[in-house]
Amino acid sequence: MIGLNRTSTRRPFRRIVVVVAAMLLVFVGSTAAAYALWRTTASAGFSASAATVPPPTGLTCVAGNKDFALRWVAPATTPTPTGYHVLRNGVPVATITGLSWTSGEYPLAGNYAVRSMLGSSWVSVPSPAIIVTVPNPNSQKPVC
Repeated sequence: MIGLNRTSTRRPFRRIVVVVAAMLLVFVGSTAAAYALWRTTASAGFSASAATVPPPTGLTCVAGNKDFALRWVAPATTPTPTGYHVLRNGVPVATITGLSWTSGEYPLAGNYAVRSMLGSSWVSVPSPAIIVTVPNPNSQKPVC
């Protein structure tokens, strides 16, 4: 009877050891993947809202012969913006990562503004707009 009791008490202990060992292997084996997933989520999955993502400041316009350039200053926030949308009449016309944008030849008149982006989902309110006109369609020279 004593031998039977020793055997029966050891088997559950062995099963527990095997289960714990298997769980440790799964946990240790997946640590790198779990860390990578957490890191990706942390760098791209930050939470923000339009109220916490300020727009760029100091929007200026420089007119050329047949184009114009917009320039602005990045907001001093953390996290820093990952890019900017250039808006014409409230509609995005370009997505860029720099601090300036050139219209290209034959620019379209309108109200131009810029908004900051964090990732692909979070955007700021637009900056104050700059009005660009093209008073003489023959010359295509914009006026800011």
